[in-house]
Amino acid sequence: MLTEGRGTGAFRADMPLEWQVTACFSLMHAAAAEVMAGRLDQGEAERVVVRTIEAACAGER
Repeated sequence: MLTEGRGTGAFRADMPLEWQVTACFSLMHAAAAEVMAGRLDQGEAERVVVRTIEAACAGER
C-alpha cells in the first residue's frame, strides 16, 4: 500500500520507505498498548491508527 501510494503521490516519497513502514508498525503497537491500558477504545483503535498514518504519510495533492 505504501509503495503504491508513493508512486501515485498519495503518500510522501521524500523519506525512506523503510522508515514509513517502521512508523506504521510503531503506531499499531502504540495503539494496542493504549487499548490494553484502557486509554483507547478497541473499536476506535483502527480508525485512529489509519487516520494518523494517513496524516503522517500524506503526499502532495
